[in-house]
Order: sequence, then structure tokens, then C-alpha cells
Amino acid sequence: MKKVWMLAVCLILGIGAAMADERPVSVSDLPKGAQSFLKKYYPKEKSIAASIKSGKYATYYEVKFNNTEIEFTAEGEWKEVECKYSAVPEAIVPKNVAAAANEHFTNVPIAKIERDRRGFEIRLANGAKMTFDVKGNVVDIED
Repeated sequence: MKKVWMLAVCLILGIGAAMADERPVSVSDLPKGAQSFLKKYYPKEKSIAASIKSGKYATYYEVKFNNTEIEFTAEGEWKEVECKYSAVPEAIVPKNVAAAANEHFTNVPIAKIERDRRGFEIRLANGAKMTFDVKGNVVDIED
């Protein structure tokens, strides 16, 4: 009976922890780097939602607009930018990544860019995906 009781308590605590991993925040509560990014690239957009998400290994922020979702690291650096009906800002795409994308898919806008310690991944407006290493060299292309 004691084991059942302990299991029930652990289950309840686990469910509570899983539900508490996301909470809304104000844009002014975002790290300074994230606020600067939003002012520079999305000055006219009004945020629909901003939240802080705590995962098992990392904490990050998410900001949603009508057309765009952006994830920031806990330090305020952009991690992912996804646009539904427009292109990601050209200035955030490394020049060699943009050049390679245009070489393989001429004049197709980049709809999503994601970066991590291994490199970049982009998704183009036509659905094609390209993966790059940290130096911007093409690793994989899926059309």
C-alpha cells in the first residue's frame, strides 16, 4: 500500500511539473537580446503571445505574431524563426546559407531558419529543407 501511495504522489507531482513548464510573459520580460531583435526586425508587429518554456535541458522563450513564431534562448539569442506567409529577415540568414539556398532553389524565400550548436536548418517556401554545418556548408538537401 505504501508503494501505491508513493506512486500516486509521484504521478501527481509529475503531472503538475509537466503543466508548469510554460507560462506567459510580457515582451518586456524577455532578455535584452530578444527585445533588441524584435525591435530591429519586427518593429511594427504586435505580439499575440510571449511565453517562457522550461524543458528538461533548457529554458527558452517563444514569441508569436500573426505570421511569425520566434524562439529565443534563455540568453536572448534567436534559435528559430518561422514565417507562415513571408520570408525570414534576410539579415539573420548567414550569407553563405542564403547563397547556397538561392543556388539550389532560385528565388524561393526562406520560410524557416533554425540554428543550434551543430549548424543551421532552413525550410523554403516550396517545402524544401536544407541542412548546413556551423560554417554554412551544405550537409543535406531534401526537396
